[in-house]
Amino acid sequence: MTSLIKKDLVEAIHTAHGGMSLAEAHHYVTELLSLLTEAFERGERVTIKDFGSFRRKQLVSRTIQLPDGTATQSRSGEKIQFIPAPALKTKVNIAP
Repeated sequence: MTSLIKKDLVEAIHTAHGGMSLAEAHHYVTELLSLLTEAFERGERVTIKDFGSFRRKQLVSRTIQLPDGTATQSRSGEKIQFIPAPALKTKVNIAP
């Protein structure tokens, strides 16, 4: 399995828009990621039509059972949760 990294996004945008330099494409990708990060910091939900939505989710501490049979407390905190749009699920053939 391969991974798509920021550099790949920059190159894809540069290729799709022949008149745009790599520096400009890098600027736009960086700006988009910055806007997303700022929205997450403010606790906002981010929705991208036909792709999905992202939101900050609060994790509560709970007791979990380890494989060796002992119990321990998980950490509380926050995470970013992604919920794919139905259109994306259909494209990648993920059953709901």
